[in-house]
Amino acid sequence: MPAAISKRLGLFGNLAKCVEPTADRLRQFAAETAVRAMKSAEDVVRGADVVVTVTASPTPVIQNEWVSEGIQVIAVGSCRPTQRELDPALVARSRLVVDSRAAALQEAGDVIMGIADGLWTADHITAEFGDLPVRNNDREITVFKSLGLAVEDLCRPSPRRKHRKGGRRSRRCNECGGTNPCPVDLFSEPNLLGREGAVAAYRA
Repeated sequence: MPAAISKRLGLFGNLAKCVEPTADRLRQFAAETAVRAMKSAEDVVRGADVVVTVTASPTPVIQNEWVSEGIQVIAVGSCRPTQRELDPALVARSRLVVDSRAAALQEAGDVIMGIADGLWTADHITAEFGDLPVRNNDREITVFKSLGLAVEDLCRPSPRRKHRKGGRRSRRCNECGGTNPCPVDLFSEPNLLGREGAVAAYRA
């Protein structure tokens, strides 16, 4: 992955009316980055350097054939044994890193389901995030499957924003009028743009 900071970001989610507002909010945080709302997850992934998935999908939102050599995939969504964000063929060809082996083998469908299908064993997990793993070469695809450990929350600032009404948290989104958790609040809600969530990709 190039050492330079990415200057382009693509975003896709299955609630079309909320994708562009989310992109607008991101532009406010990173004016120097070109943020684009894309038409499909495939458009986001192809040609990317880093791909981030934040979904609650029970089936893969990223397909193996979309992913080029050298990509870093960060999957921080689906966190149940029956959910998977990534094509198992992609996980099989990648170097797999998790935040916790114990948690991944209990909760991460992207890991557990592949083992159940006989595609790999627990040894396919090459490292935990705390091991500070490094890429073996520029062509290697790496997958970081995160389940969101409490220690990760403690190590980052929280720009969480709350909608409030009458002193209590409102479930209505100011931008789209929806009554679900606001999909525009990129930094506070785990399932950004509906059940399929969001897929974002960075390009240098």
